[in-house]
Amino acid sequence: MIIGLTGFIASGKSEVAKMLATSFGFVQLSVGDEVRAEAKKQGIEPLRENLQKLGQELPAKFGADYWINRLTKDLDSKKNYVIDGIRNIGDVLALRKYENFVLVAIDASFDTRANRVLARQRHGDPTTIDAFQEIDDADKGLYGDVMGQSTEKCVALADYTINNSVTIEQLESRVTDLLYKIDTTRFNEKANFSHND
Repeated sequence: MIIGLTGFIASGKSEVAKMLATSFGFVQLSVGDEVRAEAKKQGIEPLRENLQKLGQELPAKFGADYWINRLTKDLDSKKNYVIDGIRNIGDVLALRKYENFVLVAIDASFDTRANRVLARQRHGDPTTIDAFQEIDDADKGLYGDVMGQSTEKCVALADYTINNSVTIEQLESRVTDLLYKIDTTRFNEKANFSHND
């Protein structure tokens, strides 16, 4: 099974990926980690704007599926994978070639996500609501760069959605429910599964 996670900034994608890895044995991969590794290799400071620029430049040069191809070149068919941070339509299309792939959108309200970012005070994160709005719009793809971030379009293509404006305990329950739903449908009928309780 390959589960791809998409969603807007601070929706909780990495938290879900960590749950799938620690509780269910998935191998955790991250598009963002791959971009950060390349930035380190090139001596680029890992600020969000620098990473977004690098994340766009290489797909523009080598193809829209560049990052996913890097991540998936050595997959083991006997293992389950969760791929965190899918923000590009090219990534989704590349992963659709795997018949056991499902795309899951992690959703949370703008206010919830903004408060998470402002509270965590990570290096390079915005420090005001207006600054968060600007990077959120860029991440969604509202500036129209098809080789860059297009998270809004990826979310629209999701097979399943988990609402994460909840506690960690509730999120764990929703992740478990999602895995049950995926397994019982056995990838035949990928109707949108929205867990909003």
